[in-house]
Amino acid sequence: METTLYQTLGIKETAPPAEIKAALRALVRDYHRGNLQGDAEETLRFINQACSILTSADKRAEYDSRLAEFNLRVRAANTTVGLNSETPSPQVSPATIAPSQADLAPVASSSGKEFGSNTQRDLAKLKDADRPRSTSSAEPGSDGPLTISPPRTALSGTLGLRRMGPVVAKFQRVAKPVSGERPWRRLTARLIDYGLWGLAADALIRVAAGQGLIAPDLHLFLTKPLIAAMAIPASWMLIEILLLNGFRTTPGKWLTNVQLRFSASDPSLREGPGARPWEVVKRCFRVWVRGAACGIPLLNLIAMDKARRHLLRMKETSWDFDGDCLVTHRELGFDYGPAAGAVALLLFWLYGTAWVNPLLNTTQDLQRAVHEVSGVARASIVEPLLERFSDRPAPRPAPVSIAAAPRIDTAAASVQTEKFTREARRLDDKRDWKEMVKHCRAWSLAEPKHSQGWHCLGIGYDHLADYPRAVDALKQAAKLAPGDLTIKNNLLDSFRAQYQRSTDALSSAKTAGQ
Repeated sequence: METTLYQTLGIKETAPPAEIKAALRALVRDYHRGNLQGDAEETLRFINQACSILTSADKRAEYDSRLAEFNLRVRAANTTVGLNSETPSPQVSPATIAPSQADLAPVASSSGKEFGSNTQRDLAKLKDADRPRSTSSAEPGSDGPLTISPPRTALSGTLGLRRMGPVVAKFQRVAKPVSGERPWRRLTARLIDYGLWGLAADALIRVAAGQGLIAPDLHLFLTKPLIAAMAIPASWMLIEILLLNGFRTTPGKWLTNVQLRFSASDPSLREGPGARPWEVVKRCFRVWVRGAACGIPLLNLIAMDKARRHLLRMKETSWDFDGDCLVTHRELGFDYGPAAGAVALLLFWLYGTAWVNPLLNTTQDLQRAVHEVSGVARASIVEPLLERFSDRPAPRPAPVSIAAAPRIDTAAASVQTEKFTREARRLDDKRDWKEMVKHCRAWSLAEPKHSQGWHCLGIGYDHLADYPRAVDALKQAAKLAPGDLTIKNNLLDSFRAQYQRSTDALSSAKTAGQ
């Protein structure tokens, strides 16, 4: 009337080690420390012991041989004695066949990377481990550990029988956490973490740029949307490691009531999340690589969808399975739900208003880059191939326009530049910014390869508070004169002014007027 370890774990006798570990994780999700009243050490110890035996090739072979021998003895006894109304036949019951006391030795490697390594070492240190005790008197709350008792029948002298049903039944369920597949809540928690850290990192970068600790070019580079999308997850990984080691949670997980339990299958850890520093580091790195694809645009969306499908199919993510980490979700209630929703909407509004212009500029830069690359590819690859393999002559190159031709420093050109400069200074002293913009636009069209006209146009747009156009004009001026620090400083000021609040802009305008 016993069931085997295979039947207890719900697997076939030919199951591979990966399937056995998956069965262990499925049981751990039901019988973890936060889901059982009292001490769940015995339940976890049994589950872990069964998995460690079946994942070891030597132990599993020995267990299979003893199981086959036991089945033969049962058949022989039934044949000899005969079955009648007074002799109950062996039937399946909530009992399990566990190995004898010799099988309780550690089976994991010295590195402790296998499931159940700590369990077996702790079990070997128990004082009463080799003192047999009847399973009928085994209670979860009784003194001393629940040991494996040898059977009292002569048919199974080489096997120890242990009943799992009474042990599990003694653990009364408490308020069950809302666990299971919650991909959108987990994604919300992570996006809240990324959003809060992005605001904090942006403030730190602004302060450092204002104090002159970082160069303006580096500031502009780090605040580009594509670069920020990769820099925020990478830098957050370090902050997350510190928070999980220190506080066992992050702001996003706290707001969404998501809890982590490290070393979930280790029965020696009775209370707490059981986080070890190196386990936290490995989990955060796996999340950054597998869950966020290192923040690379488009690839991160593919990685998130892949992780979502894996979570729905396997009931947990791949990094939780590899790191023996259990994620539980509790009810949001009236405390966590509105707070998490308000924070998420606030972050969405802040990032939407702050990144609308940088995203447009980035899109324009990408379009220009694609156009330039396609033009170079057509001129250097496509047209020579057409000329070589086609009978038609290659098309004549387009005539070079006067505006695109390089400017020759002649006396007439110098006089023209001087006229543009004097008129721009006159309009600047007059504070006629609209006329200054018209004049500087004509200057930049007349001399597109010189930086003075673009610099003048950027300053005019900046005075009109048209900061996106000012940034574009000053970027063009900075490309033509990369060593001019005045242009770079004006570009940085216009870039900052895009995200300046209206009250700050009004106060700065009043200060400038005084």
